[in-house]
Amino acid sequence: MSEKCALAMSELDMMKADQPYIEKEAERRGAEAVMHDCMAEPMMDAVSAHLVGEGREEEGDPFAIPTRDFADFILQYIDEWARKKGDNDNTKTARDLFIVVAGINSTRKGVQSRVQQSIDSLLHLLPDLRKQSEKTEAVVEALTTINEQMERSATSRKEEEESERDRNKRRRCHAAARAQLFSVLLQPDQLTGPASIRILAIIREKVQQHIVNMKEDVKREEEKIIRERRESGAADEFNGASYLLAMSKMYSEMSKAALPHLILMSNELDIDLFALTGDDWKALFDMREMSYIHQSYTDALAMLKKCKEAIEDKKKDEESMAVRSTSGLRS
Repeated sequence: MSEKCALAMSELDMMKADQPYIEKEAERRGAEAVMHDCMAEPMMDAVSAHLVGEGREEEGDPFAIPTRDFADFILQYIDEWARKKGDNDNTKTARDLFIVVAGINSTRKGVQSRVQQSIDSLLHLLPDLRKQSEKTEAVVEALTTINEQMERSATSRKEEEESERDRNKRRRCHAAARAQLFSVLLQPDQLTGPASIRILAIIREKVQQHIVNMKEDVKREEEKIIRERRESGAADEFNGASYLLAMSKMYSEMSKAALPHLILMSNELDIDLFALTGDDWKALFDMREMSYIHQSYTDALAMLKKCKEAIEDKKKDEESMAVRSTSGLRS
C-alpha cells in the first residue's frame, strides 16, 4: 500500500470516527435554523427598514426581508406529512401547532389565514390537549421509575457473580416494575389514549388464548354454583345468608380456576399481573368478575403474611396461636 493511499485511508477512518459528532452537530444546527426561521420577524424588519431606516445592512440590502426557508418548507409540506402520519387528534394538533409556529411571522400571502384556522382548531382542542399532556406526564413518570430501577439493578450486580436465586429475584423486581407502568396505562383516564390503546391491543393479542381459556374456566365455575343453587331449591326463595355464602363460594372457585392462567400470562409477558389492582384486571380482561377474584387473592396473601409473621415472631396472642397451628395452616 502506498503512503498516499495509507494516508487517505487514515483520514477516512478519522472521518468515520467523527461521523456521530458531525451528524449530531448537523442536527443541532438544523434545529437552530428551524427555530431561527420560525422566530424571524420579516414584516417587522421590512416595516422598520421603510419607516425608520433600520435594515439588514449585513446582507447588502437595507430593505432585505430575511429568508425563512425552513419555516416556509414546513408550511409547504406539513399537510402532506400529517396525511401520511394518519388522521388522529394528536396528528391534527401537531399539524396546527406547526402551522402556527412556522406561519405566525410569515409575510407570504394566504399564510395568516391558515394560521388563524389552526388557532381556532387549537382553541377547540386545547382542553383535551391539556388532559393528553397530563396522561403523557403520568406515563413518563412511570417510565422514569422503571428505567431507574433497572439501571440500579444493572450497576449493582456482576453477571459472573450472580446466582440463580439473585437472577430470579431481579426478574421478579423488573416484572413488578413493569406492572407499575402497565397499571398507569390501565387507569380510566388513560384507556382512551393512543399509548394505552396500542399497548393493550398488543398484550391482549400475545396472551389471547390464555384469556379465552381463563374466561371459559371462570364461566364454568359460575354456572356450576348457579346450577347447584337451583337444584337445591335455594334459588326459589331469597335467603340473604344462603345467597352470600353461595357468592363467596363462587368467587373462591373462580379464583382457583383463574390462578394458573394468571401465572402463565405473568411469565409469558414478564409482567407481574398480581401487582396490578382489581380494577386493572377488570380493564385488562374486560371482565367484571376480575375485581372480586383479585380481592380473593389479596385476602389469601394477607392471611399467608399473617401466618408467616406469627411463626417467625412466635407470637402468643390467641389469633397468632390459631394460625400457627396445623389446623389453622390447613384452613
